[in-house]
Amino acid sequence: MCDFCKIINKQLPAYIVYEDNQLISFLEIDPIHEGHVLIVPK
Repeated sequence: MCDFCKIINKQLPAYIVYEDNQLISFLEIDPIHEGHVLIVPK
């Protein structure tokens, strides 16, 4: 299982900014800039 799938399934910790039925967004572990967010489809 990929790391994104583990975050979606709450098997890996992440600071979730937004989540709904179609996507999840969370802060990057090693950000390029402050507030760098990843948006991943579910």
